[in-house]
Amino acid sequence: MIPSLPVQSKIYEILVAADVCDGRVYDATVTNPAVQFPYLEIGETQVLSDDVSGRGGNEEFLSLHIWSRHRGKSEVREICDQIRVALHAQVLTVTDMDHVSTFIRDLRSFRDPDGLTEHGVVTVIIHSFETLSMVSSP
Repeated sequence: MIPSLPVQSKIYEILVAADVCDGRVYDATVTNPAVQFPYLEIGETQVLSDDVSGRGGNEEFLSLHIWSRHRGKSEVREICDQIRVALHAQVLTVTDMDHVSTFIRDLRSFRDPDGLTEHGVVTVIIHSFETLSMVSSP
C-alpha cells in the first residue's frame, strides 16, 4: 500500500488544527486571483519503498509551499516555524498504518519571480510502515 493519500489527509488535518495560515491550507494549485494571503499549498511528493523484512514501508518526501504578500520574509519564516512545531518529530495515527512519523528536513524562503510574493518551502520526511495484519503471508 502506498500511504501517501491517508498520510497527506492526516497532515492536512494537523496543519488546519494548528491554524497554519489561518486554516488556508489547500491540496491544489490556487489559481483564484482573489485568494487571501498567506496560504499553504500541499505540493509535490516522492514515495520511496523502504520495506523491512517483507513488511511494507515507505519513506516519503512532501513539499509544503507557503505563499505570502507580507512585506519582508518574517511572515513566511513564522509560518515555517508553525509547521515545524506541528510536524517535526511527530508520530501520527493513520488507518492501516502501524507507524507513521514525520520530520522536517529543511525550510527555505525566497522571493517569487513576480517580485511581490514571498515563497517558502518546507520539506517533510515521512516514515511509515503497514500494520502487521496488512502484510500478506508467503
